[in-house]
Amino acid sequence: MQAVARGDVDLGYSGIPQIATAADGNLSVKAVAGYGLGGQNIVLRKGVTASAWSDLQGKRICAPLPSGAGIMLRIALLENDVDLSKVQLIDSGFVGQANLQALQAGNCDGLVMWSPIVDTAVVDGYAHYATPLLDLSTATSIGAANGILFAGARLLKDRALLVDFLKAYTESLEFMRSHPDEWRSVAIQLTGVRSDVVAEALKHQGLNYNLDLAAARAAAKYGPQFGYAKSDVSSSVASFVDASFLSAATGKTAGELTSRPTFP
Repeated sequence: MQAVARGDVDLGYSGIPQIATAADGNLSVKAVAGYGLGGQNIVLRKGVTASAWSDLQGKRICAPLPSGAGIMLRIALLENDVDLSKVQLIDSGFVGQANLQALQAGNCDGLVMWSPIVDTAVVDGYAHYATPLLDLSTATSIGAANGILFAGARLLKDRALLVDFLKAYTESLEFMRSHPDEWRSVAIQLTGVRSDVVAEALKHQGLNYNLDLAAARAAAKYGPQFGYAKSDVSSSVASFVDASFLSAATGKTAGELTSRPTFP
């Protein structure tokens, strides 16, 4: 998003909480399309169980805390009445393999990250999903929205180009959503991840281009607490969401495109 604001690139991908970052810094970017639902979650090491978020108290939970997944973890704990000081939150960085090794070695009781990293641990048998009881997609006021496309000033001025791009973009998402075998095949080709891991990962995410405005407002309220905004900008995030380009590309109304999508 910072690269988009500087004009280094025309489009950038970031998370729902970062709309608050844009609003807080008055950056010259707009959220123009969503990307997906789910795709980030918590898994517990084999032998570790939890039937409620409060059961994570006293446990060591690894996560890249500054990321959208790390932010969602802390919001889930707060909104489910868990004392954050009683959970051992470990900022484990962004390297997937290192996190998997820490989980497998017992240095973490649980891992919060995105797919297909967490799914690798599940498929390889040393971790398990705690769903449906512990599910980041359903545990908070933010919901399942995950991933936003931000456009910069140059592209925002070229309406025809941005609308054409979004036509292709939304058509590709619709195609993959309605052709799961093709989606799995492309994911394997592009990532090099094993087919069994990809199959597991795709059970826990969906493709959706909606701009969930309620999610952006909910996330913005936590900005000062978790450091992605200096103040609560929930009342102004809407001005950094522009659904008009997406509306022109899809034929849907802005109201439809900024509503909360159903997941799964």
